Amino acid sequence: MTWPVEVDDWEFHPIPQSWIEHGVDADAGQKPRVYAVSAATEYGGRMLQIRYAHPTEPYVIRYSHEGYEGENGIVPAALSDRQSEWPRSLVPATEPSDAIRDCEWDHLQTLWGDRVGRIPTPDDADDQRLIADGGQVAEVDRTEFPRLKADIGEDPARWLAPQTDMDPTPRIRGISEPEVAAAWLAVARRLGVDGDVRDKIKRRRDYLADREADQRGVDK
Repeated sequence: MTWPVEVDDWEFHPIPQSWIEHGVDADAGQKPRVYAVSAATEYGGRMLQIRYAHPTEPYVIRYSHEGYEGENGIVPAALSDRQSEWPRSLVPATEPSDAIRDCEWDHLQTLWGDRVGRIPTPDDADDQRLIADGGQVAEVDRTEFPRLKADIGEDPARWLAPQTDMDPTPRIRGISEPEVAAAWLAVARRLGVDGDVRDKIKRRRDYLADREADQRGVDK
């Protein structure tokens, strides 16, 4: 998936490097922490919806911020006010709202790879993807994503982890919600799953998203 990331009625675009350079790390020293990766405008730029990504789990959390239109476009209002601070990273106070998308993960590496040890840079991402997956090692020596299992009712790693001999294709065909397919794709990326399998998941996700969009049009 490429930019923009479309979620509900918003189009999210990559956070500029300049925002990160002038932002602050809220609740310094506390963990777990999430990191700004993409933003969407609403109400003519008076508000921003910003997606913050977890460094090792395939989640994002969305927060609202006031927007300000300056010479370089719309930015968080706090960046235009020397008396305020814009949180480029923060300790989440809410539950995850969505799965991270491929383009966001790539951008997270670019923005934060040199700043945060848990986030690989684009150069070493391929090497670290298999070990920096944020999962827990199960008794069968398989990476698990328990939080994701609680959210969608299953752990895609059961089918996708390198240690399993299960064929994921029948389950991929049976996915019925685009959000579940997006979660599967995020886990597949984190585990370095074969490109053919990832393509199957992408096609299923796109098919379900298109079908859902068509249904919304009929309902209107």
